[in-house]
Amino acid sequence: MQRESFRLRREAALLVWGEAGRPLELVTQIEPVGRHTPSAGAMTVTAPSGETMKLKPEAKEHNSAYNFTPQRTGPHRLHWQGDSAATLRPVHCSTPVAILGEPLGMNLIRPVGTVHFPVPTGVRRFALQIAGQGTAETVKITIRDATGRTVDQRDNIAAPHVFVLERDSATATEIWAITFQPAGEGVLEDVSVQTLGVPPIFGATPRDVFIPALPE
Repeated sequence: MQRESFRLRREAALLVWGEAGRPLELVTQIEPVGRHTPSAGAMTVTAPSGETMKLKPEAKEHNSAYNFTPQRTGPHRLHWQGDSAATLRPVHCSTPVAILGEPLGMNLIRPVGTVHFPVPTGVRRFALQIAGQGTAETVKITIRDATGRTVDQRDNIAAPHVFVLERDSATATEIWAITFQPAGEGVLEDVSVQTLGVPPIFGATPRDVFIPALPE
């Protein structure tokens, strides 16, 4: 499935849903920040059992493909470590895949578009902290609820801004959305997102948003 592209800078954690015995492929694009020749970096996958193994990239139409076959059904955590001037862009995945913004948040570069995140059952009030960098790197943010209604919006975010959000009913899990746009002032470059009270899971489509079960 082709996904809206978001570039993750320097380091990235992804959450994919794997089915036991079914081959899984993630295709990514490694891009430089500025005039730089980035390396592919290092990718690992951690299975639901906690076992971690390294994945080797395979060239695929100017992209890097990572392939493995899960031994157990469930969420698998992919971790990519690049260098300070490299970004990873998920291009295609054969299964639902989400950005996992922990522990340092989701760090994007020049994001334009929408990501979706879960508001689990029982959560009525929560917060998102969104920031540009310095005073010149800014972003415009629009937050929408599960019905598509705009619940908050702010332009020219540079320093960290905390959106405190609330919903009327907490009886069901809902999928909300954050839309990134260039701000009225400044330059769209580095943007970070952190969550408080909801899982730091972000999907390019609602289908990619899933909440892993807690370990027994």
